[in-house]
Amino acid sequence: MIVAFGASVLLLALAAGLRASLASLIRTPRADALHAAAEGDEGAGRVAELLEDRTTLQPAIGMVHSALLVAAALPAAWAA
Repeated sequence: MIVAFGASVLLLALAAGLRASLASLIRTPRADALHAAAEGDEGAGRVAELLEDRTTLQPAIGMVHSALLVAAALPAAWAA
């Protein structure tokens, strides 16, 4: 039972981190990412690529977030 609750907490933390990273990513201007990439930041180029198509990015991460929430609810409901 404790393992199930631990798994639920872990999945909820993962979902919260994913949602926070999405919020940060969406609020980043693409020009800032391109500027950082030009300065040699390795990850900034990938961020700029992701920001090219925000209309696809947001629903995709939303689906993963929802799946994580459902996956977190299952062991908690089983343990309860």
